[in-house]
Amino acid sequence: QKDQTSSGAKNETAPQVAPFYWGIKDVQWEQRPGWKKAMLKRVAKSFKVPPFMDGEAQSSFSRTPEFWFGTGNAGAKAHMDSHVQATLSVQIAGTKRWRLMPLRKRRAPFLGMLYSDGMPYENDEGWYPIFDITLQPGDGLFFPPGMIHETKNLGDVCTSSVTFQFNTPFAARFYRRFFPR
Repeated sequence: QKDQTSSGAKNETAPQVAPFYWGIKDVQWEQRPGWKKAMLKRVAKSFKVPPFMDGEAQSSFSRTPEFWFGTGNAGAKAHMDSHVQATLSVQIAGTKRWRLMPLRKRRAPFLGMLYSDGMPYENDEGWYPIFDITLQPGDGLFFPPGMIHETKNLGDVCTSSVTFQFNTPFAARFYRRFFPR
């Protein structure tokens, strides 16, 4: 609990403690001391695509793992991921609260500026989550692209989770609905 980094959140309802992010997927493109592609391969062997998903998603699972660690009350400020892919988060240890709301219909695809870390609290549309979900170890949460989300670890134990992004099934309806021609 002593090793906490401020999230920099200005909004009092936002998580005030930042989680630790280990984007092992980045080893494919970046050189970092101590990081090896063999580490990514080992992680990939440890996770299998759930049986209800298309087997084609296995290649995405192998390339996209991100680990999240944090103390009690650590969490990610409300944001929307810049990748337009579906996400699966699996809780490994501890308890994490997720609050989510869908992207509002847009006339222009300027999403990065509107929904970066912490911006949903400040922009004109506001932050009004409609889903409030708590994950325990072994639970998973699937959410489609275009979902603004915030996380917060609950309790006094270290939490850990892993997220994966994938393209299958492709989010064609998302593109058609939120980015009209």
